[in-house]
Amino acid sequence: MKRVSYIMLLLVFGCSGKTESKEKDFGVVQQQKENETSQNRPDTLHELNDSSVRFDSISKVEFKGLSKKSRNFLDSQTKATKIDGCIRIINHLGTVVREYRDSLVDTDDTDQKLYKIIGEFKGQKITVISVQYYETGEYLLVNNETGEETFIWGYPKLSSNNKYLFVGSCALGYDEFMPNGFQIWELKENNSLKLLHEIREKEWCINEFYWIGNKSLAIETKKINGQRHYLKLSF
Repeated sequence: MKRVSYIMLLLVFGCSGKTESKEKDFGVVQQQKENETSQNRPDTLHELNDSSVRFDSISKVEFKGLSKKSRNFLDSQTKATKIDGCIRIINHLGTVVREYRDSLVDTDDTDQKLYKIIGEFKGQKITVISVQYYETGEYLLVNNETGEETFIWGYPKLSSNNKYLFVGSCALGYDEFMPNGFQIWELKENNSLKLLHEIREKEWCINEFYWIGNKSLAIETKKINGQRHYLKLSF
């Protein structure tokens, strides 16, 4: 009888030890996950979260997986033409609604301008043009029918429902001369644009971004030391 009791005690304490060990292991894993999450979060993330724009940390693997599902609706084929250093935007009636002419290219003049056609959002009849100045640059959205122009911070991408444009800028270290951060634009009637959100950032820039829903994006941020973080942005 004593022998049986002794064996039972061994089993009880043996099981208790294993449970405690598993709990410790689980705690270590949880702590590692929390550390990874905090390391994957930009220092200023808490400052950017508000009622209208939200950031959530994701892994690099998640970011890569989401980026493969994203689509770019900017068509490189466009009706806009550039001849002899001059870009002409022509509406459906054949009327020139805007002209952009290069000036002082390949000189040291600070007033130089170089225009380049990037592409067109065909469904929205918007042409995207980049403008290179002496030491800075920006992008320009031009309504193909009205000639209305909107200057934006960087390369734009259109949401899958054709309602929003996200613009990411990576000018970290040059933010005194060029904006660094992001903009979110809404396409209104007649393809006019309304600025919904504009956030300037000094600690990191947006290196890559992809639409993953009608109002959410996967983004890769980069610090000046090269450190990268991966986030889901929702608005």
